[in-house]
Amino acid sequence: MTVHCRRIVECHQLRTANSILVTGATGILGARIVKELLDKTTCKIYCLVRAASEHEGMARIRAAIGIYGEECLDERMRGRVTAIPGDTQLPGLGIAPSTSRMLSVDRVIHSAASVNLIALYHALRKPNVVATENVAKFSAQLQAPIIHVSTHGIFGTKAFERDAIFKETDLDIGQEFRFFYYAKSKFDAERIVRGHADAGLPTIIVRPGDIFGDSQTGAYPLRTRRDADVFYDIFKTAIDLGVAPFNDDYFDLTPVDYVAQAIVALMLDPECYGKTFHLTNPDRKKYYQVINYLVEYGYRIRFVPFSEYLGLVKKGAFTNNGKKYTSKFISLTEYFSSLFDGKSLCGTFDTTYTRSVLSRKGIQCPQANFELIKTYLDYAVADGFIPPPSSQVLLSYEARTTPNIRIPALSRLRRI
Repeated sequence: MTVHCRRIVECHQLRTANSILVTGATGILGARIVKELLDKTTCKIYCLVRAASEHEGMARIRAAIGIYGEECLDERMRGRVTAIPGDTQLPGLGIAPSTSRMLSVDRVIHSAASVNLIALYHALRKPNVVATENVAKFSAQLQAPIIHVSTHGIFGTKAFERDAIFKETDLDIGQEFRFFYYAKSKFDAERIVRGHADAGLPTIIVRPGDIFGDSQTGAYPLRTRRDADVFYDIFKTAIDLGVAPFNDDYFDLTPVDYVAQAIVALMLDPECYGKTFHLTNPDRKKYYQVINYLVEYGYRIRFVPFSEYLGLVKKGAFTNNGKKYTSKFISLTEYFSSLFDGKSLCGTFDTTYTRSVLSRKGIQCPQANFELIKTYLDYAVADGFIPPPSSQVLLSYEARTTPNIRIPALSRLRRI
């Protein structure tokens, strides 16, 4: 095994890539990675996609990339992007034997995953753990280095510890994953990739944060998103209700273009193999600070104590046309508050090494400031996902009298 794996390393020129297999190419990040590959390389791009035919697969890929406003997309994809019908959850990735025999790639970017923050482990095991094992085995058979997309969630319960620091070199630091089943599935997937790395397969592991839209255009699949839309639902819920819980948890806003640019740049650097990189936003803001950017944009949002907000949610005080108001953010708030009452996300997900590597490549994560939030809100308004501030209609609710909350260092906070 050792001799075979040494041969894997020796037969690859890691500075160039002629052909790449991408999983998850129809996802939020995967589609942006394909766009980045089209922009920054001349390689052939094979996209594994669940589809009945190559034609159907290409239509799905084209629609996913088109979200990011790519001009002349058909022309740019022609001859470079090929849809490969398959499924990461199946042995051999479910690729037809005739196709598999002809397929030759020198990199695999594995971004496919089920991103469901409240699903149970058994529902996540196949799409996140078994799939990663299948992709890693396929990569080894092709002698193709793998770039594996993990998550900052593998910090686990240590994220609630104020003095905890999770470095790029860390994996198991005694964190637990009770009720963090998505994070647990990605933790187990990382261990699989590391096992293949120990056996000689060149690997890069990246751990993105909470992925938001393109930092330049705001583009994000708001109409086609599924599990990952909870991040934008945080904005929408606060705007719909005109009320937000005062919360000082750290809130990550990582632009999708930053993550995609980093992955492609790291992939082409031989020195990056065998290492892990943290692709979260080093400009950490707290939840109340981000909500205040919505206020600065023009929305009427009032902060209430978290306990009061939770009480209003539990008794169904927020209504819309006579029906109880529901949202993914509210569901998550109820779910996690019952498990981690009084705890705050305050640990540090260290990005020091990652920033030093990417800065030499001219890549820097945009700051999580008002300008970035404005870009996202402008896009969401234009898309019809949220109303403009002038059309905001607040839902009615019953509230008990509470004193105004003094928000630290926020002089521009508006009140209803």
